[in-house]
Amino acid sequence: MILSTLGKPTVEEMGFLSDENARQYLRSIECRQKKGFDEMFPQMPKHVIDVLNRTLVFDPRGRATVEEVLAHEFFADCRRKECEFVREPIQMDFEVNEENLTLEKLKYCFKKELEEYYK
Repeated sequence: MILSTLGKPTVEEMGFLSDENARQYLRSIECRQKKGFDEMFPQMPKHVIDVLNRTLVFDPRGRATVEEVLAHEFFADCRRKECEFVREPIQMDFEVNEENLTLEKLKYCFKKELEEYYK
C-alpha cells in the first residue's frame, strides 16, 4: 500500500536496507509511479501537503526529523514547547536467539526494556 503512494523506491532510496532479500523484493515489484499528495488531497492546504512530503518518505535518511516537523507551521497553533522534553535514546540491549524468536517474545522483550527505561 505504501509503495502505491510513494512509488517504487530507487536504488539510492534502498541504500539504507541491510537485508538483500528486501532489496531483491523491491527490485522485483512492478514499476509504480509516485502519486503526489497534492493530487491525492487537492483540498488540503499547502503546509499540510508539505508535512506529508517531508515525513512520508521511503528512505528514513531523507525524512524530516521530529524537531523539524514540530517546528513546521502546520503545528504552530497546537505546539506547546514548554511541555516538551527530550529523553536520551533508548538502548535496546536484550539478546534473543533468532531461531526461537516469536512475535510474542519480541513484544515481551520490548516491553521489559521500556519498563526499565521509564522507571
